[in-house]
Amino acid sequence: MSRKVRRSGIWLAGVLIVFEVVLRFAFQAPRNIKAEEGYGYRLLPNARVVTSAEGFARFTTNSHGLNDDEVLDAPPAFRTLLLGDSIALSYWS
Repeated sequence: MSRKVRRSGIWLAGVLIVFEVVLRFAFQAPRNIKAEEGYGYRLLPNARVVTSAEGFARFTTNSHGLNDDEVLDAPPAFRTLLLGDSIALSYWS
């Protein structure tokens, strides 16, 4: 392999690496989660979430950051708590 071809290959690889770094840091979608001490990660309140990382999910969080309808101050009702991973949440970033 000639020296010119080797230099061209190294130059092209360097340009592609720089291009990849620029794309990763400059063009990121806004994150809909935040780190919270004691809880780990939590969804942001009133966020519209669209993701296709694991299938496709689209939903809006309520004012508490939950994937649910707004909690109203109504007479006591039965509530269900669902614990699980990203499949139970139907989302992960």
